[in-house]
Amino acid sequence: MKKLFMLMLFSFFLQGCGHKPLEEPNPPAAVRDIPDNWIDAQTDRMKAKELYIAKHKVAYDWFGNFAFSETDGVPYIILKLLPEIAPEFWGKQK
Repeated sequence: MKKLFMLMLFSFFLQGCGHKPLEEPNPPAAVRDIPDNWIDAQTDRMKAKELYIAKHKVAYDWFGNFAFSETDGVPYIILKLLPEIAPEFWGKQK
C-alpha cells in the first residue's frame, strides 16, 4: 500500500515536469511611471479612493455592515482597528 501511494505521489510530481516552454504573460507586464513627488502622488491616490467610496457609498456600507459569513475573511472590527494600529499603512480614521 505504501509503495502504491509513493508511486502515485511520484507520478503526480512528474506531471509538472512537462516539456512545454514557459509563455509570457498575456498582455505583457507593464511598469507605471515613477512619480516625481511621492507625497503628491499618495495624496492624489487617497483622494481618488475617497471619491470612489463616496460615489459607491451604498455598496461600501453594505460590505461593511453585512458580512457573508462569521467565519470567512477578516472580521470587520479588525478592519476598523487597522488604522489605529498602523496609521502609516492604513491611513488615519476619520
